[in-house]
Amino acid sequence: VLKIMISTSLMIILLLMFKFFIPYPSASAIIIRIFWLAVMIFGGVAVYSVSTWALRCSEWIWIGDALKRK
Repeated sequence: VLKIMISTSLMIILLLMFKFFIPYPSASAIIIRIFWLAVMIFGGVAVYSVSTWALRCSEWIWIGDALKRK
């Protein structure tokens, strides 16, 4: 549980930093707003994935087993 808390905390910190330094462009064109959301989502996923992998969370064992079965 501690490993997941650390990974989630890192993801939240990244997202809050991104939101602070590059605020949501509400007055911009729709494509800019979609791009901003996509960067937030993929950035959060990337940080969470790398941190859980680095901490050797059991989720990666499940993912590896699922990929081996295909």
